[in-house]
Amino acid sequence: MKRIIWSLAVLIVLSGVAYWIYTEKGSTNTIQGELTDFSVKDTAAIDRIFMADDQGNTILLERGEEDWILNEKYKARPDGIRILLETIHKVRVKSPVSQPAMENVLKDIMGNHTKIEIYQGGSQPVKTYFVGSANQLHTGTHMLIDGSSRPFITHIEGFHGFLTTRYFTNENEWRDREVFAYQYGDIKSVSINYLDTPENNFKIVDKGDHETFDFFAGPNLEPVQAVNDVAVKGYLANYKLIHFEGFEETKPMSFIDSVMSNVPMFELELEQWDGETREVIGYRKPLKEGYDPEGNPIDYDLDRLYLYIDGEQFVVGQYTIFDQLTFRSRDFISG
Repeated sequence: MKRIIWSLAVLIVLSGVAYWIYTEKGSTNTIQGELTDFSVKDTAAIDRIFMADDQGNTILLERGEEDWILNEKYKARPDGIRILLETIHKVRVKSPVSQPAMENVLKDIMGNHTKIEIYQGGSQPVKTYFVGSANQLHTGTHMLIDGSSRPFITHIEGFHGFLTTRYFTNENEWRDREVFAYQYGDIKSVSINYLDTPENNFKIVDKGDHETFDFFAGPNLEPVQAVNDVAVKGYLANYKLIHFEGFEETKPMSFIDSVMSNVPMFELELEQWDGETREVIGYRKPLKEGYDPEGNPIDYDLDRLYLYIDGEQFVVGQYTIFDQLTFRSRDFISG
């Protein structure tokens, strides 16, 4: 009798599981297609991406002839574009949100989300969805297709983590951090002025053949004949890829004004053959409580400096990057 009761109980449980699988499969089938397909296969055809979060921040990315343009005025970070397009292409549904969690997930998405619209040449987006927060295990991301009432947990196969941070809406984080990106031969002249040590000043002028150079040094930039052209060419090659670290977003304008009232460490000016120029002024980055590697108190950051670029951008740079440019005049003089 006990065996019959046990067998009956197992049959009931299995029947219930089979019914759940059937209903879930049927439910999934009814919401396939546009309601579950978050990915865009042909990212090469994407020419515009618009994102807006619940705090009112908006990001417009438009494909240009060579670069992506941010909010119609800045060059967008190539690495950010690459990661976003990769995410748009590879995002997949990992699982539906469970029925008990549905209401809370929907509330969370509506109160904390980024909406993304993806365009491929037309005036209407080919894909629109809402990106929410991570699931409890941080192994997936809650997303909701526009027009759907059912959210899903999404992921990228082989990637462990959540995707929310890839859809960021901070304009400064999207801005390209390039300072110099010149191929050898693009530069007509470059000069550096060291206000505290003017004897280290120098100016390099390409004679036009990209092999020989006029060189000037000292406080008055007097011509120097014994210049090492190989050293000059090696130096100019350093301008191929120079970036800053980030924008200064934590300090008030009064602090920035006080930094810029100090004597700069250097003033660098570069001119291209097409007449375009770039000016970079370097300042020490003050520290409220700083210490050197030996534990001695210091007033300035030993790893980072401030840069003022073209009279517009006040940013943070790294000495390890800009040491490649801040040579002294004696580094180029032969003998």
